[in-house]
Amino acid sequence: GQKEDAQRILEFAVEIRADSRQIFDKLAQMYVEQGQDSRIDELISIAQELESLSKHVILSDLNKM
Repeated sequence: GQKEDAQRILEFAVEIRADSRQIFDKLAQMYVEQGQDSRIDELISIAQELESLSKHVILSDLNKM
């Protein structure tokens, strides 16, 4: 369905290291809704590798989830 397609697109964006706070936030929210909270740790690991100004904001948001 549409949610699954959206999730795949967001996961691809994270894989290619898109540094958008909204992408990380939405994907983390989807994981929480699906009971896959442990996947947020994967997002945190990826965000730690980002070399952008938004890195710290993304990490702060993810660590609150």
